[in-house]
Amino acid sequence: MQDREYVITARGERRLRADLLRDGNPRRDRNPFLPLRRRRDSLARAAGLGGKKGETAMRYLEGSGKELAGPPLERADLDDDPLRQFLSWYEEARRLEAGDPSAAALATASREGRVRNRMVLLKAVDDRGFIFFTNYRSRKGRDLEENPQAAFTCFWPASRRQVCARGAVEKTSAEESARYFQSRPVASRLSAWASPQSEPIPPERAFLERRFREMEERFASGEIPLPPHWGGYRLLPDEIEFWQGRSNRLHDRFQYLRAPTGGWKIQRLAP
Repeated sequence: MQDREYVITARGERRLRADLLRDGNPRRDRNPFLPLRRRRDSLARAAGLGGKKGETAMRYLEGSGKELAGPPLERADLDDDPLRQFLSWYEEARRLEAGDPSAAALATASREGRVRNRMVLLKAVDDRGFIFFTNYRSRKGRDLEENPQAAFTCFWPASRRQVCARGAVEKTSAEESARYFQSRPVASRLSAWASPQSEPIPPERAFLERRFREMEERFASGEIPLPPHWGGYRLLPDEIEFWQGRSNRLHDRFQYLRAPTGGWKIQRLAP
């Protein structure tokens, strides 16, 4: 991808750095012969964009520029149950998305409120919530042990849609975890035993490969059991939002809030 770094000129104009190099004019741009970095930092400081000595000036990040325009979303289009609505959108995403539609950005927080985020794969949805699996000793597992609340977002760009959910998190039963674990490929089951997830390890990849071979030898003659440190979590949503991209950034957003007496309250949110 071509570098599209912008700078602020002495006249307060936002311009591509490459254009300034090509079109530099002493009559129009002050100090055109300063080294580019000094010139950029000088302009950034003048515009209040940082740029103190030793700091990086603000850099604008260019997206694709594509309009996130999709079909309209009205209240009448939504199921009264957000989990059924999720499954409906998920099936459409399976047909349209190039990537894995089950990928979700999962946010957790420690007891002290330090938030971390990572991608996980949602593996099941039932009438209680969303299920994913991981190493219980991982960073996310430790966060959830201290603070059993989480949120996730699924983004489906081809569909111009995203779903955000948050709520309490509980471990799945050992039976549920074992049933899913035995459905995984053999190599994935061995990796669950081999990897001390999120722990510092030697820099050479050979360490992990050696651990993997050790697990192959250990379980060569029998079934690979569920590791005691591995299993599932179920996120029990109390809030789910469905977002449909529309033209002019006037997106359609509907929020489901779990009612104290059961059921769900559905309301439209401003984009």
